[in-house]
Amino acid sequence: MELRELRAFVAAVEEGALSAAARRLHVSQPALSQTVNALERRLGVQLLVRSSTGVRVTRAGMTLLADARAVLVCHERALRTIAGQAGDGGGVIRLGVPMELAPTSSAGHWRNSTPTVPRRVSFPGI
Repeated sequence: MELRELRAFVAAVEEGALSAAARRLHVSQPALSQTVNALERRLGVQLLVRSSTGVRVTRAGMTLLADARAVLVCHERALRTIAGQAGDGGGVIRLGVPMELAPTSSAGHWRNSTPTVPRRVSFPGI
């Protein structure tokens, strides 16, 4: 099982529809459907009943749902714990800004909203 499969499954159950879950996860609906199908094939059980009005979780799906949520919570907690030990925030944030926007307004807002995050802001062509 992959984390992305668990995320797709949990989102589908919580949203009640594959299309809404796809929007929530910023993926296409066919891609999300394939991901859930792959999870069902891997486990050998049907997790969701699909209909024209959405999805309904099966008994096997309900069994997996609690554990899937717990795994995702543990994963997020582990990421936060490790990031906290990195000292400097653990990474770099790159912000892309369309040329049409005034550089000072975007950079200023970002700088003020994230004062402790290391950053490098550049605007090509300026």
